[in-house]
Parts: sequence; C-alpha cells; structure tokens
Amino acid sequence: MVVLSPPVSLQTGMIRQRPEKRRSFMLREKTGFAVLVFIFLFIIAKSSLLYGQAFLVRPMRIEIDPPPNSRVNIPLELRNTMGDRARALELAVVELSQSRTGAWIPVDSAGDDDNPPEQIPSCRSWIELEETEVEIEPLDGRTVTVGLHVPPRARGAYFAAILAQSRPPEDAEGIALRMRFLIPVIVRIQGRPVREQIELSDANMQYRPASEERPATTAAVMTVTNEGSTYSRVSGELRVERKSGERWRPVARVESRERGIMPGVTFELVKDLNRRLPSGTYRMRGVLHVDGRRKAPFTREIEFAGDPGIDDVAYDQTLELNPGRVEIDARAGAVRSEVVTVSNPGEDPVDVNVSAALPKSLQGVMMGDVRGDSMGALEWISARPAEFQLGPNGRQNLRLIARLPRKGLEHPYYYADLRLNARYEDGQSAGETRSLVLLRNSEREAQVKAQAERLSLSADRGSRYIVQSKFTNVGNAHFTPNARAVLRPPRGDVELSTRLSGDEGVMLPLAGRHYSGVMDFENVAPGRYVLEVQMMFGDGERVRKRRLIDIGPEEAGEAGAGRRTVSFPEDGADTLGKEMDIMQLNGGSRDAQSDDRHRAIH
Repeated sequence: MVVLSPPVSLQTGMIRQRPEKRRSFMLREKTGFAVLVFIFLFIIAKSSLLYGQAFLVRPMRIEIDPPPNSRVNIPLELRNTMGDRARALELAVVELSQSRTGAWIPVDSAGDDDNPPEQIPSCRSWIELEETEVEIEPLDGRTVTVGLHVPPRARGAYFAAILAQSRPPEDAEGIALRMRFLIPVIVRIQGRPVREQIELSDANMQYRPASEERPATTAAVMTVTNEGSTYSRVSGELRVERKSGERWRPVARVESRERGIMPGVTFELVKDLNRRLPSGTYRMRGVLHVDGRRKAPFTREIEFAGDPGIDDVAYDQTLELNPGRVEIDARAGAVRSEVVTVSNPGEDPVDVNVSAALPKSLQGVMMGDVRGDSMGALEWISARPAEFQLGPNGRQNLRLIARLPRKGLEHPYYYADLRLNARYEDGQSAGETRSLVLLRNSEREAQVKAQAERLSLSADRGSRYIVQSKFTNVGNAHFTPNARAVLRPPRGDVELSTRLSGDEGVMLPLAGRHYSGVMDFENVAPGRYVLEVQMMFGDGERVRKRRLIDIGPEEAGEAGAGRRTVSFPEDGADTLGKEMDIMQLNGGSRDAQSDDRHRAIH
C-alpha cells in the first residue's frame, strides 16, 4: 500500500448547474492518488498476509460559491486502482469541524471540546448522494453525483463532509486495511456579504521537556479565533524577544503555513523554535494574515517558565546571502556553478550546514499530469563547502554546483530552496536562512500565464468592505505579481481603486495566492457597479475577474454610524464572469483557459 502525505495535488474544474439555473461554480479539488485520512486495521485471521484496498477519490475537497435558492450537482469520481478484483465503497455525509491544530474532523467519528460542531454552520442537510454504496470493477471507475440544495435564506459559509470508506471483502484473509477518505464540502453563499472577524487572540511559548522521540525544545503558539461568518485562509508570523537590561533583543522569528479557518473555530498555529530557552521575561509580537491581508499586530509580554537546565539564550543569527536569489542557466547534461557569499553579522560563532529543499509552493500540487515536485531541482544542487563555521562578522564563499541529467528535462525552469541552518557550538539552533535557486533550461520555452479564480466580499466596519481574491500561476515559469481592485459603473470611469495585499516575491508555477484589501463605499452613490480584481505580472500582462455588485442607500449601522448595503445580484451576475473569469490578456489577445485546467493552492 502506498500512502501519499501530504496530498499530492489540488485541482480545479468548472461545475455547471442544471438548465433551471445556468450558473457556474468553482470546484476546488484537493486530489491525491491516495490521500489517506484514517486507516482502521481489522484483524480477520491469524495469517500474516496483509490485504490492502487502493482507491482514488477525487475531488478531495469541494469548494463552491452558489447563490441562495439554487441547486448544484457535483460529480464525485471513484476509481479502483487495483487490477485483481472488484472493490466496494460506502459513502456518507457527516458534520465537519476543525481540531485545535486546524485539521479537519469528521464529527460523527471524533469530537473536539474546543470547537463544538453546533457552533459551525452546517450544510449537511442540503446534500444528497446519488448512491451510498458502489462496487467498482478492477481498474475501473464510477461517478456518483453529489446534489446540493441551497435554501433561499442561506448567507455566509457552510460546511459538511463526505466520508468515503472501503468495505473489506468477505473472503479477505490476514489483516485488511479499511481506508477512509474525508472530503470537506465548503459552501460560500453569493449575495450580501457577511462579517469577517478573525483575530490573533493570544501568543505564548511552551517548554517541552526531552522525551524518547525528541530533545527538549520550546514551541511558539499563536491562537487564532474566527468569531465572524467567513471561511478564510490564515497564516501568521511571530517574533520572540527577550528583555536584556532596558532593551528588547530579538530571539527568534517563525512563520506558520497557510490554512483555512471555519466560522466559530479557535485553533493554534504552533511552531517549534528548535532551541531551549531559559526562564525570564519575553515579548511576543505576532502578525496575522487573513486572505493575504495583514491584520493589526498583537503584542504581549509573558513570564516564561523555561528550561531549568540553561541560563543563556540562543538568539537567532540571521545569515546574509549575496546575491539573495541565485539564477543558473544550463541545459541537459551540463554542469554549471555560481558563487554566493555568506556573512554572519552576529556576535557569536555559528556552525552552518547547507542543503537543498523543494520549495513549499511546489509541494503537494498538480496541474493536469504535471506534479509540482517534477519541477524541483534539489537533487541536482550541491554546495562546497556543505558545512563550515562562521565567526562574528565572518564571511564564506559558497560554490553552488548544478548537475542536470541528460534526459527527462521537460520544463523550462527548475527550482530549489537553498537552506542554511546555523547552530551554536552547544548544538542549539541559531536560525535558518533560505534563498531561491532558479535553474533555466534553455532548451524549453517558458510560458508565463496566470488565472483569476475567485472574487468575493466580506463586511468590515461601517461602509468598509474587504475585497478577497485568488490568483494562480498556470504557466510553466515564475513571475513577480501585484494585484489591485477597482470599482466603476458598467459604462464609466473608475470610482475606487485599492491595492490588494498578499504574499510578496516570486510566484512559482502551480502556486495559488490569496489577496485582499479594503474598499470604503461611503461616498459611492447607490446603483449597480462592476467590481474587478486584477493581477499584473510578467511583461505587462494581467488577468482579471469581474462581478456586478449593487450598492444600496445608507442604513443605520453600529453605534448609529451609517453603512452602505452591498450585495451581488442574482440577475445577470454571470454576464461579466463568462467574459472575464478565466482570461489571459496578452498584448490584446485572449487566451481562454480550459475548464479542466488544474489550479493549485496550499
């Protein structure tokens, strides 16, 4: 049995409603050739044989944006990847929650006291399965329709999950593996926006004594709470500082990976600092990013009960690289090298270990038949020296060597993260520095393409609304993007414009990126407008996504403040979308993306 973890791909297709409501919806698939959520082992006989059941289930995540009072039909593909016999699969709809770590929980089989399911909006009752039991012949597949009936007054985000589990055959001998696939269903209702209220509510540290599995260490913890009605993507960064005399000295800086958070949920973003810290006064300075938008910083001083066996603090020694990004031109079978300079601006000597890793945005993603890890160059990159010591204010020239294989180079670019891990003489971490390495394969043509996937609104304060969008690099080369949102009448000049914030820097192929920004409609006259998000990239290229919105008259808001009502109209809402949703503007020409093209995101 092969288990792929983390999931190896994310795909997106277009799901169109039946003729009674001809609207289109985005279906975001998180598909893995074997994404195993739970394994139950059933001991059936005393034999030492191991019997495994291999299925492919896709999509592994369903995200749709329907209007109220609509019906959506979603195909769920089930495939028997084994060739020896037919296999049986059982399907059920269950409630969905999130654990304290942010992991999905099927409520029928697990609970979480911190996030009780009754406070999470459920769409379980909306979902109908065409079949609940299917038998699939060897190397064959079946498609089961998942029907979703959205009530007339639905508003905000709703959740459920489809649980697909294999049924061991009656004649199985030995140990049988029962595989369970959890497919989250995330429904964002079109119409009037709901309130976003996601905050970094706490930041702390935890001392973790040594165990048989790991040495003693310190973990940084950021607590995130969603008291609003939106489903959003969140990530965080935390700076830990130690009071030294009258000043605060930086100890460590950590970043957490992006993940989704449901309404009514509280979870913790935990990062291991890979070091032991003594007791004392520390300051935690955290920043939360919600759909790419930076929230107000959170600051807290704590009295930390740390490792009783040490007195000295292991501070981060951030190394400097020159140049900060390495680009190497090569071709199949060639050996090329570049020299970078590593500097230690710190006050203490450190031991440095150099290695290569697959960039995070290429991990677990797929577009069509192209896997993200097929663009990785980590196996071809080596460094000389790979280990060395840097004294205070010391420098070291590092030669990066790229050895490309003679065959199998299908992409114009290959990527790797150069990782420099610094440690003190006692073995404690002094931090990690990363740099992107780009290998250019001159024998393949680079195609810079992007796609606009999502445009939505959520309410902020008064007449302020948060514009949220998502863009994806669907080409085979990287670029550096920037994004904006504009508001204008259907025929007229721009009324409002705002920059959208998100992750900065190079966007690699297959990567999806969320952006958001605030628009204040207080001085906008009531009427129908076009809301547009656009991302600029490459050599003057851009992609756009448009939606019609209705801005109503001012109404009473909180504390007597005026508030503009904003909503997405049901009539004609797709007119602009069909024209602009999936379009590449390149020198005035349109390159429509196919419905089955894969869009990837973490």
